[in-house]
Amino acid sequence: ILIPDEDFDAIMEQLYQDMQDHPTNFTYYAVELAAKMAPRVSEIATLKWSDIDYERGFITICRADKYDKIRDENGKIIEKHWSIGQTKNRKNRRVPLDDSIRKSLDRIRRVQFEYGMVSEWVFPHPEYGWTHSLMIASCIKNKSKQLKLSKTYSIHALRKTLNSDLRNDNVSSKTCASLIGNTPDVNDEYYYYDN
Repeated sequence: ILIPDEDFDAIMEQLYQDMQDHPTNFTYYAVELAAKMAPRVSEIATLKWSDIDYERGFITICRADKYDKIRDENGKIIEKHWSIGQTKNRKNRRVPLDDSIRKSLDRIRRVQFEYGMVSEWVFPHPEYGWTHSLMIASCIKNKSKQLKLSKTYSIHALRKTLNSDLRNDNVSSKTCASLIGNTPDVNDEYYYYDN
């Protein structure tokens, strides 16, 4: 599923309004940055300031969060907790740090300082440390419903949309695949739609 331009613009406009109204809800900033970088939701959730190399101009995607459910011998869930591990394909990758991404990160940093929420995490949460991926995933879905859009969009839809836009702008399949953490074959089969 791709996000049409008018729906994408409506979502972004609502996110910017929500950032003004609720500046310490970092899910809004996470969705905005996801729209610019196309990471997996579990990867954007665990982004740390130390992953950002301003001098060399890239962000390293190197971890992901996971919701673990521990079951007893009968399959009943006896414990639930969040953990952080490797990315889905177990590989680190670099995403270029362009001016738009820098501007978003600068805004996040200012909010952290202004509200006394300075953290190692780009998207901190006062109770959990980092803003968990399920919170971020729910945010874009809730924006779709709040705006009464014809479809309910996801971070995955943002990934496919950005990838397709880049491919339609003649960025190579290999480059796009490396940016979003897929193989070129998977990228071409499941993430590219010719507009």
